[in-house]
Amino acid sequence: MQKNFFRFSVFALLTLVSFFSDHTFADICTFNGNTTISVDCDAGTISDADSTIIINSGVTLDVSASRLTVDPNINITSFINNGFVQGGTMHSGAFKANQNNDIGTFINNGDVYFNGWKAFWITNDPTDENFSGNHGTFSNTGTWRSNGSKAFHNDKGTTWTSFTNSGNFEAKGPDSFYLQGSGSIGTLTNSGTFTTDGTRSFHLDSDYTITNFINSGTWALGASGAKLEGTITTLTNLGTITGTLKNSGTITTFNNGGVVAYESIMPDNYNIIINNISDFGKLNVTSGSGSTTFGIHSSSSVSNDTLYKNIATGLSASDILNTSGTYQGFSWKLRNTSGTSWDLIFGNPPPSSASTMASIQSVSYGIASIFSSFGMTTNYANMNYDCNWFGQDGRCFSIGGRYNDVNGNNSNTYSSALIAIGGFKINDNFRITGFVDQQANTNKPNGIDVDNKGPLIGMSLVWNQRADLLGYQFKVGNAYQLKDIAITRSAIDDATGNVIAGRGNTKIKVKSHFAEFSHQFTDGIKTSYLLYFAMRRATIEQNGYTETGINYPLTFNALEDKSTTVILGMNSKYKLNSKITFNGALRVERDVINKVDTIQVTSSTIAGLTPIELNSNLNKIRPVVALGVTFHISPKQSFSVKTEYQELTHTSTNVSTAYFHYNISF
Repeated sequence: MQKNFFRFSVFALLTLVSFFSDHTFADICTFNGNTTISVDCDAGTISDADSTIIINSGVTLDVSASRLTVDPNINITSFINNGFVQGGTMHSGAFKANQNNDIGTFINNGDVYFNGWKAFWITNDPTDENFSGNHGTFSNTGTWRSNGSKAFHNDKGTTWTSFTNSGNFEAKGPDSFYLQGSGSIGTLTNSGTFTTDGTRSFHLDSDYTITNFINSGTWALGASGAKLEGTITTLTNLGTITGTLKNSGTITTFNNGGVVAYESIMPDNYNIIINNISDFGKLNVTSGSGSTTFGIHSSSSVSNDTLYKNIATGLSASDILNTSGTYQGFSWKLRNTSGTSWDLIFGNPPPSSASTMASIQSVSYGIASIFSSFGMTTNYANMNYDCNWFGQDGRCFSIGGRYNDVNGNNSNTYSSALIAIGGFKINDNFRITGFVDQQANTNKPNGIDVDNKGPLIGMSLVWNQRADLLGYQFKVGNAYQLKDIAITRSAIDDATGNVIAGRGNTKIKVKSHFAEFSHQFTDGIKTSYLLYFAMRRATIEQNGYTETGINYPLTFNALEDKSTTVILGMNSKYKLNSKITFNGALRVERDVINKVDTIQVTSSTIAGLTPIELNSNLNKIRPVVALGVTFHISPKQSFSVKTEYQELTHTSTNVSTAYFHYNISF
């Protein structure tokens, strides 16, 4: 047991010797005038004025146990670290420059690690201006870590000509980077990583001034943000700022090319820096107070007719003193998009593809409604416009009116027309009929203006098996119409907020051909029936056009809607008495061929426009039902009224039609 105790004692003694040889018994750094530290040493005191201190690369200056100090009233020409200044664990004032000394240049090219309260401490006597420190340049190109409360501390009255970080600078803890009192920094520049993290991590005291603060690197502020109580004459951000700038002091001019969170008092002047269409400054304000004058920074590269979205949030109209101006000969304006969000607009930029597509979709509803209306009118004429009640001269004439209401596709259309029909009996088996349907009034869908000129015309040739119209019948006919229409695309330009009203003039043409085979019979008392089978080929064509009266016109393609339809139906008449006859009809239409073009719009300035279906889901099987009554005024005169309901090809679209006509035979 004694042997084991002896061995343990020897081991402990050797361990202590090793520890003290490495730490306790290292030489104290000696500074005599201009000094180069080329071997490891501990702390020390700089007491010779106007000296240059250099720590060589690979050398450690250890301040973990005692301070490296600069005596009062001693000016240093340069302090240059190319090695490692080791602060160890928590330790206050690891580097302490006492009052009334000036440091010409403090440069770190190596590694500095300070820990503790006021770990890097530049002291002054705030009661006597003669004891203020007036320093030159502070430069960090290496790695600087200064952690603890007031870990990088400039006492009252401390001034620096410049503070430059192009390396990795870190100060963590409460007031970790603390500029106190009535001192100043001429130019503070960060092009590296500048981390100030902790409660009031970057603390600019109320009497402290930074003339120029330029960030082109990363300034990481942490959750608590920067506490700015003093004055920054010009703050320029060309890089990244994470965290919030909390300003209760004065920022005369803030030039910003990044995304910055900002709180409290607004800068006197705010200038946005624009690099390109997707890279520009954005200011997100919370609990802002005061107002700012908005401008474009002189380094900005802008294009006319361009939108820069969300350049600021959290600002009301009263927070911005000016909302328009000129830059490089281009006019600009700020647009309040929603509450406290703002866009910057140069000239008259085009709307977005999304906004444009929405306006095209709206136009498509109107075009579909017009196609439905034209198709319905033509089909109705094919099935209903006839004159087969002849007098002794084999002639008949009918005049009347039609009203129809097309519903569906988010756009409704109603119209009225005057109809004239003439019939001529060639012999007991053949007759010919012609008609004119002239539109008199219409309620057009939004954005569609149809010229009333251009009537629907058509004719038919009929063969009857018998003179009394019983038996078999074969009928062929056609219809044709050509009209001028104007289409206006109305929307709000989401880029500028201006109203868009692009107008295009074009023509629409409809033509149809049909053939019908039928058989009519009677019960011999009061009722007759007509069973029929028909086929119709219809084509609706709209010419292409380019909009006018708009900054960014769209070009619409020509459209064509072709269909081949088979029809099966029955008409019935019931003669109540010699004066009144009731009429009814029921049929089913089935499209066997459909070819409907898509709306394809092109633009020289708006990208991302995609085709839109004119009819995305065809209604191929459609029922039709009709009821009517005929009043027999005299053997040669009658008056008829008929109503009809019909589903149309375009999905969720239907039409209700009322038709009345006066007939005379001679």
